Amino acid sequence: MQFLDSDVDHSIMATDLLNAGMGDVGRLQFIQEFLHDGKPPYNTDERCLKRKYRELEDNLEIPSGGKRKNQNQQ
Repeated sequence: MQFLDSDVDHSIMATDLLNAGMGDVGRLQFIQEFLHDGKPPYNTDERCLKRKYRELEDNLEIPSGGKRKNQNQQ
């Protein structure tokens, strides 16, 4: 498998997904351990994290910029 180099904090993404109860717990824990050992995530793991994290953002109504979608309406 090929590694990807990215500035994205994959560990935080995995933790957020675990805390939200989204995704495969075993896979997310494996990704965290892998990152903790200083290794970058595999392509498939990075794609999985990004896909599930987008779902989490959609569920929380938070766009990629980190601000709630309805923040200005209040």
